[in-house]
Amino acid sequence: MNDEVFTMDEACSFLKISPNTCYAWIKAGRLRAGRTGANGKTGDYRLLKSDCIESICQQVHNHSVNAVGGQEGELECQSSNEV
Repeated sequence: MNDEVFTMDEACSFLKISPNTCYAWIKAGRLRAGRTGANGKTGDYRLLKSDCIESICQQVHNHSVNAVGGQEGELECQSSNEV
């Protein structure tokens, strides 16, 4: 495997996000990261460049939403063409 390993600061710089956003993405499972501690639960975070790229390529919230309500069938436009 020939993948670049980032520290948290390097990953934040690469992704152009804040450390708080990076922590949130890790906690939410959007961004995979390992830790340097002996048990894997302590120590500094280490992130692979490929995982950083994958985290921004994921399609988030891509499900369709019917803003009109739970209606089925063909919907008519809610806006008026009258001026």
